[in-house]
Amino acid sequence: MSEAARELTEVQRNPDLDAFEQNRVARRARITRPKWNPKQWHPIYEEVVLLDAMGLSRKDIALEKGFTETHVTNIMNTEQAKIIKQLLIARLRKKHEETIDQRLEKMALKAMDRVEEVMQNDELAEKNPLGLFDRAIVLLKGTKKIATEETTNIKNAMIVSEQGLDRLLKGMEKADEARRLHGLQPILIDNAKPSNP
Repeated sequence: MSEAARELTEVQRNPDLDAFEQNRVARRARITRPKWNPKQWHPIYEEVVLLDAMGLSRKDIALEKGFTETHVTNIMNTEQAKIIKQLLIARLRKKHEETIDQRLEKMALKAMDRVEEVMQNDELAEKNPLGLFDRAIVLLKGTKKIATEETTNIKNAMIVSEQGLDRLLKGMEKADEARRLHGLQPILIDNAKPSNP
């Protein structure tokens, strides 16, 4: 029996102590109570941790698993539960980050396909003054597939042949024409002109 528990027993037996002293001793006994730890970690405890990580309330978990709320709280306060919850959250974050990177990569590839399609399709360029091309360029800049003034990292630069550069510049000139018609700021730098006008 702990010292605080012994003191609480003595106070309860002594009727001469005032209520304040009895409350003080009772609080001390509650504070010094050892934490609950299971003798054996059961799989159902992992289910409790998973439900808690998913955002269910302790009351809902207790109802679903047939425990009391106090028992669910005791499970969640164990070191094992804290470690399991941290691992779950870390795995979810990693999976989420990988998914975002994969999605951005797919979008960048699709943008490149669309840029190529627009550059090779004169009919499409006449119908839509490269609005799609403009969006694709913005996406490629955002995913750092095309170097911009802000990006100086050579690993993320796109290498383009001279013919490809001429096509890009012509396309950007047409996009600038469309932007000027709509009262928007042009993208292309004025002194950048294709070699074969």
